[in-house]
Amino acid sequence: MGKLINYPYVEMASRNELVTLLREAPLACDLSITLFQSAANSYKHDSLLRPFPPFFIDNGERDIDRLRSVANGISKQEVLWEQLENKTTTNDVCELLAWLLIDLKTFTLKIAPHSVFEDLQQRTGRSSYNIRPDYVFKVDYLDDSRFSSQRETFGTFYAYHGSRLENFHSILHHGLISHLNKNSVFGAGTYLSSDLNVCMLYSPASRGWQHSRLGTNISCIAVCEVINHPDVKKSSTEGKPKPQQSKVEGGEIPGASIPEKYYIVKNNELLQIRYILVFGQKVQTRTSRRGFFSRHKFAVIMCLYLLALIFIGFIQSPVYRQYIHKFLR
Repeated sequence: MGKLINYPYVEMASRNELVTLLREAPLACDLSITLFQSAANSYKHDSLLRPFPPFFIDNGERDIDRLRSVANGISKQEVLWEQLENKTTTNDVCELLAWLLIDLKTFTLKIAPHSVFEDLQQRTGRSSYNIRPDYVFKVDYLDDSRFSSQRETFGTFYAYHGSRLENFHSILHHGLISHLNKNSVFGAGTYLSSDLNVCMLYSPASRGWQHSRLGTNISCIAVCEVINHPDVKKSSTEGKPKPQQSKVEGGEIPGASIPEKYYIVKNNELLQIRYILVFGQKVQTRTSRRGFFSRHKFAVIMCLYLLALIFIGFIQSPVYRQYIHKFLR
């Protein structure tokens, strides 16, 4: 992990900025660290760690083992603040956090009030069953010019996109890229839905940062603003689309119609992520409710087995037979 920090790589001003950021926006920092760690610990890290911290590249080779060791060594935030202020963290940890939370200027994350979700439901329509995120994060991209001009021309609508937790580090930094989508039933493109619950099927809860306040296991849903362009495929029931918008081209079912509440976007410039919905699960709490059985599973099974043997022995005993014979007379 390296020696105690003397900050040869991280300027004092950057260190102070890092401490301030961790204190003022702890949940936003938490999400960034969680998404990064999920990608780093995935077996698909080669494709998911985009961008990749350049100081973990040696002679053109990514040192993923060293990166994982450093990333997994990040302390919980309360301890991390003190370590940074007291200069007792390591060069590697400080440099990684500065790169992840300060140097990457593609976008900013900000925790949003829960009332924002009510507004999003008004924009997208109510889900098929009631579900609410634990946290809502607003995403502001620093360069939004390519999107703004088309918004004025065609207007926009909002829809959800589900993906695995490990994908979101790359998704936030590079956007949703249509050719990376593996679902091609209705043709190539990025699949979205106006029904949040449809997208939840594609966002299983996964383990991220072990010290995360967001949850031991979390899942994320991207809320996207989509240009209402004629090239966007949508169901014939959604906003009176043109005939060619509701038909599939090049899908596994040629000529099929787009299902209700689905959208397919082939042009990456026609959608932009506006919010991230986070659903957290506290595994420790859930486990504690079932803790006795989890800790004593073998003993419980053996007790049940012995009770079954006693029961079988009892019903085969003369006493039981006499009782039954007397009762049935």
